[in-house]
Amino acid sequence: MDYENYKITDFILDEYFQEWVLNPGREMEKFWNDWLKENPEKEAMLKEARQAILHIHFKEYLPEEAQKARVWKNINRLKSAGKGAGQKMVVMRHGHPARKVVKRKRMWPGIAAALAVLVIAGGLYYLNFMATQKVVLSTDYGQTKVAMLADGSEVHLNANSRISYKAGWKPGALRELWLEGEAYFSVKHQADDQKFIVHTQGLQVEVLGTEFNVKNRKDLTSVVLLTGKVKLEAPGVQDTAEYIMQPGELVQFAAVSQKMESTKVSPEQYVSWKDHELRFIDTNIAEIAQIIEENYGYEVMLDDVAMNNLKFTGTVPSQSIDYLLVALSESFQMHVKKNENVIRFSYRNN
Repeated sequence: MDYENYKITDFILDEYFQEWVLNPGREMEKFWNDWLKENPEKEAMLKEARQAILHIHFKEYLPEEAQKARVWKNINRLKSAGKGAGQKMVVMRHGHPARKVVKRKRMWPGIAAALAVLVIAGGLYYLNFMATQKVVLSTDYGQTKVAMLADGSEVHLNANSRISYKAGWKPGALRELWLEGEAYFSVKHQADDQKFIVHTQGLQVEVLGTEFNVKNRKDLTSVVLLTGKVKLEAPGVQDTAEYIMQPGELVQFAAVSQKMESTKVSPEQYVSWKDHELRFIDTNIAEIAQIIEENYGYEVMLDDVAMNNLKFTGTVPSQSIDYLLVALSESFQMHVKKNENVIRFSYRNN
């Protein structure tokens, strides 16, 4: 089974997945645990599908008593009718003693139609339930995640970040989510031009189909556009014109001052983290210290304030902070001491 290409609805409808959720056995537990180890990016999707099945199982829609009575009355009437003119005698031979089997005509289509009332009612309840549920994805310090949204859009979530959105996006409806931290989006364009909006502190980013990076730390939101176009709006600012970004542009918005600034940049530098790299181009130590604090959870202390102005150019793996610390130490001849949640930089001749 090609589970790698499954979406949430595919998992919900898959009988083997349903069996694992509702009646797990040792063999099933091993299969799905092993599969998750090979496909960790699907963990959030499996959790959401699992939650949906459990809600269907335990929170079944219960029609009114009068409605149930009418349905079961119709079922019993159809059963009674099947015992009369609806019967047909069939002789079975196939090498065994002939025996008579009753075959009821027209009965099951009627029963299926009656039961469909219950199924449809339950389905409507489930759709309404899912429309009000919130999905939350988050990462710890030093951790990144990749998630596929229900519409086929892809989200890379950087360290110490969080996104939330309503489950069960409907065709033609607004696709929107809320971001705290940093995320890279590859948005899938919809045939009906369904909007996709990312909300941050004081700013919303609206796209139709594009690739972009949004970083929301403290009161500052930074948006870097790789391809396509995005529209920026600050709903809390009166008489603020919409701003249309172009590829290769960085826009920074300060929630407190309500100021927006635009700069032309090399986008690859700002999205290298999604490929498990940290890429720096003439980046000063002050900015690098901020990244260390935001992404890895350490407090950075410099013995000499002048170190803030040192500029570093290079690319290091992002899986461990130690790669970056070694690169900085060798580039600037500095001592680097890491103690619990504090990293201290000092010159070697001190």
